[in-house]
Amino acid sequence: MLGEAARHLSGQDAELHEANMTFHRVSARLAGNSVLEEVVDSLLSVHAPEQREILRIYDDRRRDYDEHLTILEAIEAGDARAAEELMRAHLIDVKTVVQQRLM
Repeated sequence: MLGEAARHLSGQDAELHEANMTFHRVSARLAGNSVLEEVVDSLLSVHAPEQREILRIYDDRRRDYDEHLTILEAIEAGDARAAEELMRAHLIDVKTVVQQRLM
């Protein structure tokens, strides 16, 4: 899924959005928490237009992609603590950038 995202970093935002949302859904599933998986899936489904807008406002596709790769590496290494910390930092980073750009 991140290979798919990499192919769309240069402006194919609809495809990049889908790859990013798949990454977040699969990450939630791999956490082994069915409630988290359901909440993430519901939020991403209900708020898809907002998620596309966040991609536009955040506007650093390479940075977002690189953060996703780092999270994936922690997941693949079986390092749940690092994966959690990296995902938390990623979400806070996106939130902070979007808030700053909207002010």
